[in-house]
Amino acid sequence: MKLIGYLIIFLLIATTAQAATVNDRVGISRISFDESEVYAPDILFARTILDPHVSERVKVQMSIPELAILNRRGPFEVTNREMLKTIFLDIPYDAQPGEYLVRITVSNDKFRRVKHRYITIL
Repeated sequence: MKLIGYLIIFLLIATTAQAATVNDRVGISRISFDESEVYAPDILFARTILDPHVSERVKVQMSIPELAILNRRGPFEVTNREMLKTIFLDIPYDAQPGEYLVRITVSNDKFRRVKHRYITIL
């Protein structure tokens, strides 16, 4: 009976370790905004460079949760080289001036990588 318990624990650890390895290989290399300060209404453009370590279909999403706005691109194939993807958000006319957290996510059914950056709305 003890042997079965050890096998179950080993399988759980092995599965978790494999999932962590996949997540460590996939992600966002760099994020840059055309402007870190924008006026309302305006368009915020971001360039994301995706890691080249995986060949999968992924989606890129950018959002500002406080303003309840988001945009998605994809799915598209990531090849074994860095990929540049541009994504934008329409800043609403009624957005209050201040600093906001922008959330950029690269994901598919197997993984999700998230990066955060601040922008200022004037």
